[in-house]
Amino acid sequence: MSLLLDDGIVFLIDLVGSPEGRQKQTFSVASEHTLLVNKYIHRYGNFDGFFTKSNVTHLTGATDRQ
Repeated sequence: MSLLLDDGIVFLIDLVGSPEGRQKQTFSVASEHTLLVNKYIHRYGNFDGFFTKSNVTHLTGATDRQ
């Protein structure tokens, strides 16, 4: 993630989740050129889902900052 920050990527929220929850994720701030928001996911082990109960509230709350 530090390389993305070094490249000037700004995030709506710090990474949420944990290795125990099998993933961490965050959203970028919308691009000033395209208005696209990117979702960054780090999955642990063989987890192939998109959300976990422990982080969905934090992630959806971050979209209020758009």
